Amino acid sequence: MLSFIFQIADDIDLDLTPLIVKRLCMRLFGRSGSQDIIVSIFGQKGRQHRSRDNTPAILDEIAARYRLAAHSCQASTLSDIESVKKNYQAGIRSARNREK
Repeated sequence: MLSFIFQIADDIDLDLTPLIVKRLCMRLFGRSGSQDIIVSIFGQKGRQHRSRDNTPAILDEIAARYRLAAHSCQASTLSDIESVKKNYQAGIRSARNREK
């Protein structure tokens, strides 16, 4: 999810803050992601000003523009996860068979 958000930020010069990332993740993927990870990546110590991009209208426009690509990215990621799970399970079965 976060790599996709980085791509959006590069495309449209988005001022990323933890709150914007969380809101975009929710709009695009239906989940907010890990708050700890988001803050550690996008938080800036001492930042005083709010992002100019942190309005519902702007975030809704961004989400509408990138929604199809986000769904494609999410489907690809879920497919990759499923593939890794299957390979891992096959490896465990193979190791168990060798032990017998």
